[in-house]
Amino acid sequence: MNNPYAPPRAAVEGSRDVAPERERRAHLAHEASIRSISTLYFFNSFAGILATVALLSSLYFAIVHWRGGGESPLAWLSLGGIYVLLTALCFWTGIGLRRLDPRVKLAATLLTVMLLVCFPVGTLIGGYILWLLHSEKGQRIFAPDYPAIVAATPHIIYRTSWLAKGLILFLIAAGVSAVIILAR
Repeated sequence: MNNPYAPPRAAVEGSRDVAPERERRAHLAHEASIRSISTLYFFNSFAGILATVALLSSLYFAIVHWRGGGESPLAWLSLGGIYVLLTALCFWTGIGLRRLDPRVKLAATLLTVMLLVCFPVGTLIGGYILWLLHSEKGQRIFAPDYPAIVAATPHIIYRTSWLAKGLILFLIAAGVSAVIILAR
């Protein structure tokens, strides 16, 4: 028996294909989470820049005052090179995760595995990031055909809830307060 009130089953001329929309909506929150962890890698690259500047200024003073005893300035220089490489890798990974580029997935995994050593907070955050990257939805987001789905659905935008925005502001205020209190 046919329902006279059911929507038509034939494709309407000029209508959008709903399969990419359905696919994108099913993965939108996961996609937003992967893009948000790129902020962590940008923060790490900023911290790497600061550490590299501090190390290179220490290298300058070590070269100026080196009397042939102790560590060679070459050790400091090689450590500075490692800092520069890790900083560049973090920055490239952050950009790639923001763009959902599958080429950075291995770099993000390697950098996150190094985070697992920082027990307990780094282990929790690192485990979550690894789950985001390697879960079933993460595999789908980094699939070769997913950029075409994103390009076909530019009108679908992830909206952050007011509760999440409030929690983020609270954490920022708590962090700033902690820095001010510890600086005294």
